[in-house]
Amino acid sequence: MIKENEFYSILLKEKAKGILKVVAEDIEIIPNYQLKDSPDFVLILKLKIEMFSRTYQIEIPLPLELEKVGIDKALDDLTKFIDREKFEAILPMLVVSDKTVLSDEKEGKLKTVFKISQIPERHVRY
Repeated sequence: MIKENEFYSILLKEKAKGILKVVAEDIEIIPNYQLKDSPDFVLILKLKIEMFSRTYQIEIPLPLELEKVGIDKALDDLTKFIDREKFEAILPMLVVSDKTVLSDEKEGKLKTVFKISQIPERHVRY
């Protein structure tokens, strides 16, 4: 079985050669406001990572809120977004083994830190 240090070196070489890479594939825009749900919009950032001649999909939901009074009220909508668990992050896990190719799926909770930014409306209007 390959040792961790050897595999780490392989990953570094793959990255240096540009073989190990992440590509932005798409952004899905979900108009949650039309469903009277919070937050107003959810952007699903769709990425793919290419490793060892395989492609793995990554999806990350990003909440977006329009809130006239600012961050304090928007935090209420963020809490609803978190508590309702309607959207999920999809993250790959690669297992290197002496065994055959297999796949599985596991649902679990993962700590998330939301870096909240408030910008003036004038920055989004053309």
